[in-house]
Amino acid sequence: MKEKLNVIMIHIKMNGLLKLLMIFNLILIISCSSTNRLNQEIIKRNYHISDELFNAYIYNDSIKVDFDFWGSIDIENLSKTKNHKIRREFRRCGINNIKNLTIDKLFLSFNSTSNNYKFFFFYDKLNPTNDTTIYERIIMKDTINDITIIEKQKKDTKITVLVKGYENDLIFTNNIIKGAFSKMDIGLFNKKKLSYFKIFQSSTNGNHNYLQARENLKSAPLEDKKYKEINSLKTEFIATSNSFLSNNPEYNSFLLDYEKKRKAYFNETIKKIYQNNDVFKNNKIFDEISLVAKNNSVIMLNEDHYYPKHRLFAMQLLDVLKQNGYNYLSLEAFSNDKKNNLFPNHNNGFYTSEPYFGHFLRRAKELGFTILGHENQDDSVDREIGQAKNIYKILQDDPKAKIFVYVGKSHLEKSSRGKKWMAEYFKEISKVNPITINQARIFADTNDEIVLIPKNYFINDTIIKSSADYFLINNIKVDLKKVYPNSKFESVTLKGKEIKKYKNNELLIEVFNFYEYEKLKSLTLPIVNLLSKPKSNSIKVYLPIGKYLIKIKTSENNKILEKTVLLTDE
Repeated sequence: MKEKLNVIMIHIKMNGLLKLLMIFNLILIISCSSTNRLNQEIIKRNYHISDELFNAYIYNDSIKVDFDFWGSIDIENLSKTKNHKIRREFRRCGINNIKNLTIDKLFLSFNSTSNNYKFFFFYDKLNPTNDTTIYERIIMKDTINDITIIEKQKKDTKITVLVKGYENDLIFTNNIIKGAFSKMDIGLFNKKKLSYFKIFQSSTNGNHNYLQARENLKSAPLEDKKYKEINSLKTEFIATSNSFLSNNPEYNSFLLDYEKKRKAYFNETIKKIYQNNDVFKNNKIFDEISLVAKNNSVIMLNEDHYYPKHRLFAMQLLDVLKQNGYNYLSLEAFSNDKKNNLFPNHNNGFYTSEPYFGHFLRRAKELGFTILGHENQDDSVDREIGQAKNIYKILQDDPKAKIFVYVGKSHLEKSSRGKKWMAEYFKEISKVNPITINQARIFADTNDEIVLIPKNYFINDTIIKSSADYFLINNIKVDLKKVYPNSKFESVTLKGKEIKKYKNNELLIEVFNFYEYEKLKSLTLPIVNLLSKPKSNSIKVYLPIGKYLIKIKTSENNKILEKTVLLTDE
């Protein structure tokens, strides 16, 4: 009986111990958990961009508060930061002794990397009021520890900011506090600071991470009633970001929608004329353009900026034009980088930073073309006139010049349909009638990759609205093998523990020519940007024989792998 009693007592003690352990674990989980869940939705809506000078702008559209900060910052991801770490930071800054500044009210925290200050932002929702007065006050100033707490209130929103300095520069701290008051707004945001263009610019400036740009644009806290329509600003910027990224299902889906109506209109017309002798396909196109190039000094080709395949056709055209005496390539929105002119690079412009535009430029340099930009830089002159004059100057400086002019969409129009475009001004100024090829207007399903059609087939067409001499249907499949047709391709497997952490998440793979990167570093254009969703801890990439530097980045621009790879045919 005594033995049974002992067993029961042990059982009770064990149950009690288990309960204590469970309670201890629960406390541990709570203390180590992320910030109070009631605050998570507010925290998630912190939106941060920085300009070309790395000045920061933060907007939270959940509580309608913005903050404009001079200098670069490092924002803490509070949604992933454990509570015990925040408490430790609070103790370090003396916050734990200050009433009402609690974790559940914290919605933003960042370090000022340019002047060594730490900022904590706390939100209080007050009782509704019709009073629109803005109240500001300093509620604490600790000059010994360089801690200042300020408060700003409007209607039912109160924001408390704690600023902790680490250099004991009180004059500078005072300026920081003044700036915090003046540059924090409640109930509105700065449209000049936060726009789709600014978001795109912020995401691509310096790091050239177009996956990051795309994701930041998607989550932008801006109203856009037209979003998901082809002509909305948000859709255009997302499409542009996607056009820099290969192996991209989202981009392919966008193109299907973008081309759908055009193909529905043109497919029947193209079907009727497809077998005519003066409708040229594939290599026959280059024979036709060669004949035209012999007797003309200026050929203009346009592109739709969403399409790397348009740059591939332009690249293929270079050989034919070179054989017929063409020695200049004139580009819209191109800047010469005299300091780093050995290879095309990011300093040459925005669209020229797209990998296949880079290949187009590399091929032009290999063939000996003089590459110039004809963009108008004079704000007092109409853009179209300025561009036309810049192209004409090539002929003035070199009367024997033969020029390949590459432009965006409508700049090659030679006859007015409301607006007067560059090609029409050029024709008037130079007395030269350029041959124009429009590859941005007609979309159709064809059995051949490229089809060239003379303008006479569309003279009475009321939809086409283009004066081009030729129309090109471009169905080229964008692939590195088009750039390196004579190269053997091998696979390289990229492995790493960090890759596994991002299993089933899209990652950006940037592939650089190793020798270009040695010369240009961060200015180097990748030979390709690939998207990949790893299924394990490895990613396989196919590349032509050569030496490469490969970087893998996340949509938040975290670098998770950098590796030099040498592929040989042995």
